[in-house]
Amino acid sequence: MKSKLFCKAIAALCLLCCLTPSNLRADVLGRIEVQVLNVDDEKPVPGASVEIFDRKGQRSELRLKTAQDGKVLSPPLENRSWKVKVQAPSFGTQEKTLEISSDNVQVLKFRMEPAETTIVVKEERQLLKKSSPAQSVQRDSQFLERFPLANQNPQQLTGLLSTVPGFVPNSANQVHPRGEHSATSIMIQGFQLGGANQGRFGPIMDPRVLESVEILTGSFAPEYGSQSAAILSSRIHSGGKTPEQKFELGVGNYNTTTFFASGGGQAGKAIEGQESSDNPEKIFSYYVAASGRSTGNALESPQPRNQTAHNQGESGTLLGKFDLRPTKDDELSLILNVAPARTEIANRSGLPGRYADVGQGYGYGGALSEEQANAIGILSQEDIGQDIYQDDVNAFGVLQWRHKFSENTTSMFSFGTNQSNLDVKNDNPLQVGGLPQDGAIEFDPRVKRHANHLISSGSLTSEQESHTLKGGYYLDFQRSDDSYRLTPRSQLALDALQESDPRLVPSLPELQNGTSPTVNADSTGYYHAAYVQDTWRLTDSLSVNYGLRYDTYHQDQDLRGKSLNKDQFSPRLNLSYAPLEKTVIRASYNRLFIDPPLSQGSIIGEPISPSRVHQYDVSIEQQVASRQKMKVAYFYKDIQNQIDTGLLIPSTQLGIFTSVNLARAHVQGVELSYDLLPEADRGTSAFATYSYSVARPFGLDNQGEEVEPYNDHDQRNTVNAGLAYTFSGGESLGISQYYGSGIFSSALEEGGPREARTQTNIVASSDPKLLFNRGGLKLEVQNLF
Repeated sequence: MKSKLFCKAIAALCLLCCLTPSNLRADVLGRIEVQVLNVDDEKPVPGASVEIFDRKGQRSELRLKTAQDGKVLSPPLENRSWKVKVQAPSFGTQEKTLEISSDNVQVLKFRMEPAETTIVVKEERQLLKKSSPAQSVQRDSQFLERFPLANQNPQQLTGLLSTVPGFVPNSANQVHPRGEHSATSIMIQGFQLGGANQGRFGPIMDPRVLESVEILTGSFAPEYGSQSAAILSSRIHSGGKTPEQKFELGVGNYNTTTFFASGGGQAGKAIEGQESSDNPEKIFSYYVAASGRSTGNALESPQPRNQTAHNQGESGTLLGKFDLRPTKDDELSLILNVAPARTEIANRSGLPGRYADVGQGYGYGGALSEEQANAIGILSQEDIGQDIYQDDVNAFGVLQWRHKFSENTTSMFSFGTNQSNLDVKNDNPLQVGGLPQDGAIEFDPRVKRHANHLISSGSLTSEQESHTLKGGYYLDFQRSDDSYRLTPRSQLALDALQESDPRLVPSLPELQNGTSPTVNADSTGYYHAAYVQDTWRLTDSLSVNYGLRYDTYHQDQDLRGKSLNKDQFSPRLNLSYAPLEKTVIRASYNRLFIDPPLSQGSIIGEPISPSRVHQYDVSIEQQVASRQKMKVAYFYKDIQNQIDTGLLIPSTQLGIFTSVNLARAHVQGVELSYDLLPEADRGTSAFATYSYSVARPFGLDNQGEEVEPYNDHDQRNTVNAGLAYTFSGGESLGISQYYGSGIFSSALEEGGPREARTQTNIVASSDPKLLFNRGGLKLEVQNLF
C-alpha cells in the first residue's frame, strides 16, 4: 500500500512536469528582478542598462535593458553573491550587491537621481531577501577568513555553525541545532547527502572549500526533508576565469600542524556565444583542494590536568570539483571527496583534589577519588597505558546534469553515493589474572560501523507570472554493516554490559581467555520522498510558500529479524511579508518527518523510528543600514519519537554512540542576531547572536524507561559574537567570544555542577602579499583564557 502511495506521488510530480514543459529551471538557482525608477516621481525608467557581475569571477557578466515598465528579469543565477550595476541616459550610476537564494525572485529597486555633468557610483549591500520565507543565515568564505571560528579544528564545520543562532557545540565535535541532537542535512549544490553514523570524529569536508553556505533552521519549503532540524545549502568553489592557487601552512602548540592547498581555473574553448570576449568563460572548469592536520590535542580532554593524555589525532581531506559545459545549454558537474581520520580516545589522567567529592577520574566511569583509588591499587587510564582509538573514513561522490531548454527552461538531476566508515579499536595492555571488581580500563573494544547511501534526486520548477511551481523526488537506498565486541576489564564493566545488552556478555570460558562474543547487526532499507510546492508572490511585499511532502522510511534489522515501516504526508505553509522597504516579517507552520541515522538503538539491532515534528516559526528582520541587519525570532517544536543520541555504555569514553526514541519532547526558544558586513571587503565587520531555548523531553523512551527531565539538547543562554577589521592593505584583526550555559554543554566545575562554558578566540593576519608578493602570515589563538 505504501509503495502505491509513493508511486502516486511520483506520478503527480511527472504530471506537473508535463503540464509546463516550456518554463522549467533548476532548483539551485534564483533570479533578480531589477526595477529602475526616477527618484523624483517614482516613474519607471525604460531602456536603462543593467549589468550583473559574478563577484567570484567564475561567470561572464550579463547585460540587460529595462522594458517600458522599468523592469527586467535576469536569467536563472546560481545562489551566490552578485553585483548589479545600473546606468541610464540622463541619470547617474548605481551599484548594489546581493545574495541570491534558491527558487526565489528577488526584487531589487534602483531609484535613480538625474545627473547633469557627473556620474555618481553608489554601491549598496542588499541584505534582506524579502521574497524568501525561509529562516536562514548566509555565510561565505570571507566570513571564515575574517573571524577566528575554527574551534580548535579548521577542518570541522562546528565553529561556523555556532555563529548561527540556535546552534550549540559540544565537546565531541557535534553541534545541537534548536533542541535536536543533530539531524542536520548537508546539501551540495542541490544534492542532499544521506545521513551517517553518529559519533564520527573526523571531518566530512573542509569548510575552506565552501564558497558560501545558507543555513536554514526553520520555515522549510516542502523540498527540504530527511534530517531537517537544520539544512546546510552549500556551494563549493568553482574554477574562475583567472587561475588561482592557495596554500596555507600552520603550526601551533600541542604539536599541531595543518596545511591547506587548493587550485582552480578554466580550460578549453570559449562557451558558445562568448568567442569575441576578451576574457570568455571556458567550457571546462576545475577546483581541487587538499588539507591535513596532526595534533596532540584532538578532542576536548575529559581531564584538565593533561590535555595531551592519549589525545593524538590525524585527519585529511581531498576534494575535486569538475564542471563541463559542452554546449551553451548543458552543464555536467562531478564532485568527489574523501576524508580519512584517526583519533585517539583521550585518557583520564586524574583531576585535582577539589573534585574529590564527585570523583577524580579513577576507576570505572571515573567515579573514584585519588585516595580511594590508591587504597585499592587502581592507576589512572593514562598511567596504565590505555590505548583506544577510532578510524573514520567519510566519502561522497556526486554527478549532476543540468540542461537548458530556453532562457527560462532548465532541468537538473543528480546521482551520488556517500560512505561513512567508523571503526573503534584498541591496543590496550593485556590483563593479568582474573576480573577485578574495578579498574582503570573499562573495555577492550572492537567495533565496526560502516554505512552506505545510494541516492538519486531531481527537481523541476515552473515559473508562471507570480507563481513558482516546483516538484521533486529523493531516493535514498541505505545499508549498514556493523559488528560489536566489548571485552570487559572489571566486574563493574561486566555489570554495565549485562544491563546494556546481554548478548555482548562473554561466557565464563571467554572471560578466562580474555575474549568476548562478536555481535553482528546489519540493516538495509530506504528513505524516499516526493513533494510539490508553490511560491506565490502576491505582491512585491508578500510571498507565500506552501505545498505537501510525502516521506516513507523502511528498515530491516537482521539481528532481531525486525522491520520498520513509517510514512507521513507533511503540509508546509511559509509566509514572508515586508510592510516597509527594509523590514521583513516571516511566519510558518511545518510538519516534519526526520529519518533516523544509520546507528543502532540503545539495544543493538533495535530499529529507531523517525521523529514527527510540528514546528512553528515567527521572526522580524530589519535592515538598519546598507550593510547591517538585525533579527528576532521565536520557534516552538512539538516532537513525537524524538531521536536522542548518547553513549552505548553510559559513563565510558569509547566514542561508541547510539540512538533511542523519546516518546515526546517540547522545544521552544527566542533568538536574536545582528550582522555587519564590511564595505567592499574592507573596514569593520561583526556578528552577534543570542539564543534562549529550553528542551524538555517527557514520557518513556522506546525501551520503556522514564526519560530524564533534560538532555544534552538543552541550550539555555547562548551568546556568540565576533568583531573584525580589515585594513586597506588587506591586514586584518578579529576576535570572537562564545558563552553557553546549557546544562550539558559546559565543563565540570568545582563542586560537581556543570557551569557556563566560555571561549575567547583571536586572529591577526598580515598583508596577503607580505612575503615576496605571494603570501602572508596569520596568528590565531583558540580558547585564549
